[in-house]
Parts: sequence; structure tokens; C-alpha cells
Amino acid sequence: IPLPPTVKEAEETKKVIESVVEDGRYVIDAAIVRIMKINKVLDYKSLELKCVEHRMSTECRGKRPKSQSEPEPQPEAEQKQKPEQKRIQKAAWELKSKSYKDLTLSDFSMFDDDAKPFVFACERFVYKNKAMITKEKEIEAATADHIMRSRNLSPFDAITPPKIIMEFGRCWTAVPLGMTNDLRLELIPLCKAALDNFNAENQAANYVFLDVVKTTWRPVDIYYITFQAQNDSCSATTFQAMVMKKRIGPHEVKSCSIKI
Repeated sequence: IPLPPTVKEAEETKKVIESVVEDGRYVIDAAIVRIMKINKVLDYKSLELKCVEHRMSTECRGKRPKSQSEPEPQPEAEQKQKPEQKRIQKAAWELKSKSYKDLTLSDFSMFDDDAKPFVFACERFVYKNKAMITKEKEIEAATADHIMRSRNLSPFDAITPPKIIMEFGRCWTAVPLGMTNDLRLELIPLCKAALDNFNAENQAANYVFLDVVKTTWRPVDIYYITFQAQNDSCSATTFQAMVMKKRIGPHEVKSCSIKI
């Protein structure tokens, strides 16, 4: 029969139990081992019970375990948002497991009030949430404004479209590119190819490339380049060339002329 614990062992047992509760847990394996070694009379179940009793008495006295600081009050909006997010996640998981042909418009109602624009389209229906409908109205207004401001501009003088339009993949005739050293080096061969083409078509001309002024670009690597060149009989002349950059083979010069 194991001997009862001494006063010192009992005190140490009490401290370990309290430390277990202060750690925010009822039972810790390492603590159990320590207590079982200190106090052979105390079994696993009684330890767990004592931990629970200590925690309850602590909370009844209005005390909180040391390691568990008072939680910061969360804004009411955030408290409501968490269960709503869980609901949406659950519904989204159920949606993924549903057969494509069985999908209906109502299946996407969970996205109605989502802050992010969402759209789903199939041959049977198109779903857009409120954020997407609002975004489309903003895009429509921004597009109309951009068209009005750029209606008299050539592709060589194109202005930057609003960011909201570019985000949704709207492609314009041309967009301006910020000039950097790397871009300048990339454009020089295109300018020289355009200038060679111009000199060949105008036998009296013998222009030599000077520098790139600016450029705009549109998909399929078409550049609208404004650059300067000079021949023996005049000062610097401004050219405008439309060139398609080719990764393999010579670049394709669409047009090249002196800027009027």
C-alpha cells in the first residue's frame, strides 16, 4: 500500500495542479507524470477531477488563469461575420460536390452579399452578385469617360485607361508604356527596322536613328513607337512607326512615316 503524501509533497501536488489549470488545460501529460511520481495515492481520474474543481473555483471567484488574458472585445460586425463566413464556406463546399448539370441560379445566393465581385455563367443562366453588378456599372461609367477623352487621339498618343477597366481584362487599341532603359533597348531594333523600311521606300532618304521618344502597346506585341532620326541635310525628325515584335525572324513593320 503506498504511503500517504507528506505535507511537502501535497503542497507540490497542489502547485502542479494549479499550473496545469493556469496553462489553460485541464490535464497535461507531463504534469500527470510529475504528480504521479510525487503523490502515489493520486490517480489519473482524481487528478483530472481536482483540475476541474480548481478551475471552477477560480472562475467562480472571478479569477482567470494567468495564461488566459482577458479577450479583447471584437466589433459586432466581426462577430457576425465569423458564423456567416462558416456558412458560406459550408455552402461553397456543398456547391463543389454538386453536379454541374444540376446547378441552379439559387445555388449561388450565398454570394449575394459577398464583398468581392463574383460571376458565374453557363449555357442555362448567368449569376452576378451585388458587388459584381455595382462593379459593372462603375466599369461602364469609366469606359464611357475614357472613350470620350480619347476619341480624337491616335494610337501613338493613347492615354492610360482607368485601372478599374484594366482589372477586368478590357483590351484597348493601345495603352502607353512607361519608358525605362530596358524598354528603350528593346525598342531600338524595332525603330531601326522601321527606319530601314522607310529609307528603302524613299530612295532619296538616308535617315539614321537617334532616340526613342515614347511608345504605346497593344496585345500581340504591336508597338506604336514615336522616335527621332536624322539625315545629312536636316536636323532631328520625328517618326511614328507601327511595328509587330517577332520572337523569331525579322520584326514586321506595319507602317512608318514622318510625324506631321
